[in-house]
Order: sequence, then C-alpha cells, then structure tokens
Amino acid sequence: MKNSFTKIVCMLLAAVMLLSVSPRAAADTALIGDINGDGAIDSDDAIYLLRHTLYESEYPVESIADLDSSGAVDSDDAIYLLRYTLFSAKFPLPSGRKYKRSSIKLSKMVYERPDFDSALEVLQSGLDSLQTYELTARKLVEVLNDTADKLKAFEKERNTIAFLYSRDVSDAEVREEYAYFNTMYERLSSGYLKLIGGILNSGYRIELFYGYSDKEREKIRKAALPGTDEYASLVNRYNELGMIYDDILSYSVVVDGEEIALGDIEDPETFDSEYNGLCADIYLEIISIMRSLAQIEEYDNVLEFMYTSMYGRDYTPDDARSMIEYVKRHIAPMLMDAWAKYEGYNVEIESVFDYDEQLSAYFGWMSDQMLEAYDYLKEFGLYYGTDSPNAAGGAYTCYMNKYDAPVIYSSLTGDLQDLVTFIHEFGHFFSIYFHGARVSQSLDVCEIHSQANELLFLPVYSEIFGETAGEIIQKDRLILSMYYLVQACIFSEFEMRAFDSDCSSYEDLCELFGEIAGEFGAEELFRPDMWTEVGHFFKSPHYYVSYATSLVPSLDMYFKYVEDRDAGGDLYDYAVLEGTNTEPFHLLINAHNIGYELLASPFNEENYIELAQCFAEALSLNE
Repeated sequence: MKNSFTKIVCMLLAAVMLLSVSPRAAADTALIGDINGDGAIDSDDAIYLLRHTLYESEYPVESIADLDSSGAVDSDDAIYLLRYTLFSAKFPLPSGRKYKRSSIKLSKMVYERPDFDSALEVLQSGLDSLQTYELTARKLVEVLNDTADKLKAFEKERNTIAFLYSRDVSDAEVREEYAYFNTMYERLSSGYLKLIGGILNSGYRIELFYGYSDKEREKIRKAALPGTDEYASLVNRYNELGMIYDDILSYSVVVDGEEIALGDIEDPETFDSEYNGLCADIYLEIISIMRSLAQIEEYDNVLEFMYTSMYGRDYTPDDARSMIEYVKRHIAPMLMDAWAKYEGYNVEIESVFDYDEQLSAYFGWMSDQMLEAYDYLKEFGLYYGTDSPNAAGGAYTCYMNKYDAPVIYSSLTGDLQDLVTFIHEFGHFFSIYFHGARVSQSLDVCEIHSQANELLFLPVYSEIFGETAGEIIQKDRLILSMYYLVQACIFSEFEMRAFDSDCSSYEDLCELFGEIAGEFGAEELFRPDMWTEVGHFFKSPHYYVSYATSLVPSLDMYFKYVEDRDAGGDLYDYAVLEGTNTEPFHLLINAHNIGYELLASPFNEENYIELAQCFAEALSLNE
C-alpha cells in the first residue's frame, strides 16, 4: 500500500475531541449486519446484538437483525453474526442491498486544490491569541475543531494528487502542485500541533485542561512535539528528496563544469559515478533528517522513532532483529539450494483481464464479498496500469477517501509479473473495499492481505497456463517467496545498521550492504550496490520489514491451504475481515480462530523451523 510520511496522528485528533464543545453524531448506515450503526460489520455488532436480546430497550436495533432467518431475533443471531465476521463465505447475511463503496469511475475522480490560505488564516488567529488572549477559550476550541475539520477534508485530496503525480512524475505542473500540497498540508498540520502545544504553556491551559491528570497532559504535550517550523521544514525536505529520486534521471548534475541532466550523460562510467553519488547523498540526508525528527519527538533512538512514531508498529526494532536472526539461521542457508531449482518461467501478458474467467472463479470461491469487490473494480475502472516511462515505478493501492473507493496503480512490465502484482494489490483492494476508512493502518496487517492472496492464488496458474507451466510457476513463486523473505531481512538489517552507523559515502553504504548479504550467504543474489535501486529506502524508509513480518503468517496460511483448502481460505477471510484499524498486528496473529490454529508469529523461532521443513518438502530440497 502507498505510504505517506505525514502521520495520521490519532492522539491529536483525540485531543481535539477531548476539547470539543459538543459531540459529533455518528453517520447513518443501511448496511445489513451493521447492528451498532458504525459503518462496518465486525465483532462489536455481534456483542451489541447479544446485548439487544438481553436488554432490548437499552440497546435498540433499527436494521435487519434476524440474521439466521429463523423468524426470531435471539442469541443465535449474535452467534451467527460473529461467525460471519470470521467466515463470511460460510455464513452469508440475509439478502438485501449489497454494500458497496461509492459509484464513481476513476476517470471521473478529480483533484481540487484545498483553500489552505483561509485555513492557515483561521489557525494563525489561534496562534496569535496565545500571546494576546484576544479569543475566548470557547473560540479557541472552535479554531482547533475547525482546523481539525480542514485537515480531515484536505486529507481527502492527498491520494488524488498523489495518484496524478504517479501517472507522470515528469509533468512539471502536477509535480509542482504535488510539492505545493505537501508543503501547505505540513504547514497546517504542524501549526495545528503548535497550537495544541502552545495552549499547554499558556493561560488557556487552566480553563481548557482543568481536571486533566499530569499523565494526560504529558501525553498531549508529546503528541504536539512535531508542531514546530523546524519539523515541518525537515518533512518538506524529505518529501522533496523522494521526488528527486522518483525522477532522478532528470536531475541536473555538474560534469566537467557543465550542468547536465543525469539521464543525458552518455559515458557509462561517468553516469554510474554521478548516479551512485546522488543516491548516497539523498539517502544519507534522509538518515540525517530522521535523526533530527527523532530528537524533536524526544526519542533516544532513531529506530524507535521510525517504528513507533512513523509507522505505529506494535513490535520493536529488537523484535525485528530477532526475526532477522531466525531467517538468517533457518531460511537463508536453504536459499541457494532452492535458487538452483528456479526456472524463471515467464510469459507475455497484454492485460490481466484476459484471465477474467479464472480471476472471477478464484475470487468467488474465496468469498462472495471478494467477487463483489472484483466486479466493483471492473465496473468503475479502479485499476490503472501503465507502461509509460514517465510513470512512477512499482505498484500500490490507495483509499480515495474523497470518493470512498480503493484504487490500484501498477507500473506494467508486459509479462507474468503484471498478473502477480495485480493479485498482490487486489488483496489490499479487497480489504479497503470491505472496510473503507476503517481499513487497517498497520503495514504488517495489510501486507498479509496482499502476500497471502498471492500465495493462495498459486494453484490457479495451472488453470490459466496449463498443468506443466502452472507447476513451474508455483514452484518458482515459492522459491521467490523464500528469496523475498531473505531479501526483506537483508534490506531491514541494512536500514537498521545504516541508521545506527556513521556511514558517510556511497562506498561505506555498499560495503555495509555487501557485508550483510555475506552474513546471509547470499552475495550472489544481492549486489553491494543493490540498495540504490530500492525505492522504499528513499520514499518509505523502514517499510520493508513489514514484508517479512507479514510473509511469515502468509506462508503459514499457504501451507495450511495446501493441506486443507477450506482451512486456508477461512484463515484468509479471518485475516482480512478482522484487519481493521483497531486490530494491531500482534493481536491479529495471536487471536484464537474458531476451529483453526493461530496465524504464525514472525517472532517465534519454532515457526521458522517448521517453515524450513515445509519449504524443503515442497521444493524437494533434501533430495
């Protein structure tokens, strides 16, 4: 999924709610099964329905509640709804209006520049009042609430302009607008935090924070730390560096005293020297920026800042180090033997929708909701694939919250990888389609949705390309999953050590990367300069660890799927349906499933021993 640097600081919005003069009403819903009316179907609805059967007047129900079609609303309906949230395909809800996100085609989605100036003017009146006390406390709260509302409204334009930028990173007008949006949004969000922090240090604190404990005040103070001009400036520079990397060949460098675009350099040695030096400069500056941000937010360690503040992970860098060691100990030694069996089967593909029949059959088998999401994607054209050389590389899925719709962006290669990428991204698409704004913010949860979908789709390749080719593809993709697990750990360890080290040059970074690849015994597969080609390092540093943490439970799900197809499918339903923004990674993988084992934790060494055995058996590595 696409990651943006500016965090969704839930605590800060919570701070506004604490200060809010009046509560906000929940939105109406017509979603069958949404018993408590919060816009989603989850275990909370089952609990609410059970309470309704016991205390009808205190827990009223306005939607359809006879979910098992028995003719009565009772505790059986609550149990049925709970089962639906876990295994929707086996426990369908009564017929009625199917839930869909909004009905607007991607081609009709437009970007509208927000009125940042008026928002900043309102905010500035609040900041000025910290010195003049011109505003009453109630008016100051109105400024806070108005600014928070503006931020949420402006957030709805973020993914629209980011998508337009992805389509052509060389378009000067769009590029300029994208940079303007990021700069202005950062000014507004940082000013909002500055106002909250300022209130705590002003005469307003007595009236607005009366009755708050020291612990609560400290929590709000820390949440407001990014509200400085220095912080905003550093974030803007970080965004700028990412855009330079996006269109690096257009960046001007000086060669023999003359300014020239990097892509116009004809001499290979000169090009390599300038490209490598520029990548090192960008990456080292990013490390410096993150260290400065960590200091502003009062973190002793930049890695703790990255994991906790930037990504909101519920595991620590030490947990990740343990995972890396387990992979190094149990999976990496098998990789080169597995790689010797890799055939690299490929085939040209014109469009992923050439395989619509097989895709529909697979999604329909997985669940009615998944097929509905696929039909929705096709109906409204929510997949954008491009082979333009000016488009951003890679692929992502984003939630266009302005239009309440998920969108897949993919840079096409014209071969099998396009189909693999579509299946991966559709896991994200389905989760967003189902949950909407409540989709999980945990990268580790989200990447289970995508990586597990890739693995569970493997048997379908035989239906598409024939038995022989399908078997080769399945084997190749399993080998690649082993490769990707090792790769994610190498990349993650490189980032950790680069951020903790005193590397100061391209040569230092290459030496570090090569040393780590050697520790995994994978020097042949990972060149020392490979780090320069990893876009995540420059645009979403420390994202890559989530590919490893999520791949372990995804592989576990796949090997269960091989033994019992229904069991694997049910586990996938569970992972997606329970993967909301209230479900942390640890809780998701450790929750008890009805009738099935837990999802494998990436922080348990025993799981790697079992995983290695599964790989050895599936790939005949012991023969």
